[in-house]
Amino acid sequence: MTTKIGAQLRQNGFAVVNDITDAEDIRSIREQMQQMTEQGAVRQDWLRDLGDHGTVQTNFQILEVNHPTRVTPALRQSKFYQRASAISKNILGPSADLLFDHCIMKPAHSAAETAWHQDGAYSRKITLVGRRLHWWLPLQAVSQINGCMEFVAQSHRGRILPHRLRSPEAHAKYTDLPADAKPIACPLPVGSATIHLLKTLHYTGPNMSDEPRYAWVVQFGIRGWIPSIVL
Repeated sequence: MTTKIGAQLRQNGFAVVNDITDAEDIRSIREQMQQMTEQGAVRQDWLRDLGDHGTVQTNFQILEVNHPTRVTPALRQSKFYQRASAISKNILGPSADLLFDHCIMKPAHSAAETAWHQDGAYSRKITLVGRRLHWWLPLQAVSQINGCMEFVAQSHRGRILPHRLRSPEAHAKYTDLPADAKPIACPLPVGSATIHLLKTLHYTGPNMSDEPRYAWVVQFGIRGWIPSIVL
């Protein structure tokens, strides 16, 4: 399986990993994420709105909780985390380790989208970690109705495009989709995930469903300056 995933990443800049975990593991992870978002268990400086406001207000658009594995270390013992870590080490090398993780929650009937962007646009620091894998695990089944991942294949082979803030107060950035881009939507059942690279263009749409849409994003990589072409 790892060989196939690595080949897909090199070719397209993203991959779908089916059945990385099971429904019980997803239920457990989701419960822990809900506790973080609903019970005020997270430091205020680890919370952001990835919509237009940046800071979390009463009517947030997209709630981001940074460092959930620091808040709840037991998440590292989940089946997903253990398997994603093992696959990442097989692809990148045995020194690959957790670099960053965050939980993203889009409320029900939210019109806010996570606009097209490349993760490498957020800082120079992230681009200095050339070999990294960004896992996106939805904590329920996802489709374009509630905001599944969409990618532009082979966009990892290009440069980091110019990005702009959503608004003067925002943290989230976006870029213009190239005119010839052909987005590929990746609906997923419970227990499946996607992986992408730091220069891969990606997007998730509004959550028009009746339930909040949760996703856990976990980034594994090798610390230090390692020039990156495709991985």
